[in-house]
Amino acid sequence: MDFQNTIVLALIGAFATIIIQWLATNVIPALAIKMQKDEPRIGGKWRTTFEEDKKEYHESVTLKQRGRKVDAKIEFQENGSSIVYKFSGTFKNRILSGTYFSTDNSNFERGAILLLYVKKGKFVGQQSLFSKTADKLTADELVSTKYEWNHV
Repeated sequence: MDFQNTIVLALIGAFATIIIQWLATNVIPALAIKMQKDEPRIGGKWRTTFEEDKKEYHESVTLKQRGRKVDAKIEFQENGSSIVYKFSGTFKNRILSGTYFSTDNSNFERGAILLLYVKKGKFVGQQSLFSKTADKLTADELVSTKYEWNHV
């Protein structure tokens, strides 16, 4: 086999590897979800609603779904400033569960989210979190709130 044939075969192999990787990360997980009865695709933009100290708040969520695995960027904006959180979890049997943390290393807030897909474009459930600084954190400062996501 000469040098040119070796290069051509190497390029074909590299291209085939890229195609197989793309299929494994994008197409096959989507097909697996479609095969599951009542398992909607939930990737996309969402708007959250929750209440703290009798005041209603909202966040913007950009959710990516790969099979049952989900990852999201959750962005909270208030008074011109923004806090970004990373969320990772699973979606199975219409239940979205996972954990999140702030991308700002000085922000100690982190927690867990458990939501039920109740109808097209809507999740309801709970969010539990610790939000005080590490040196003052006690178990009494665990906050649990009703939490709702609506598809936008």
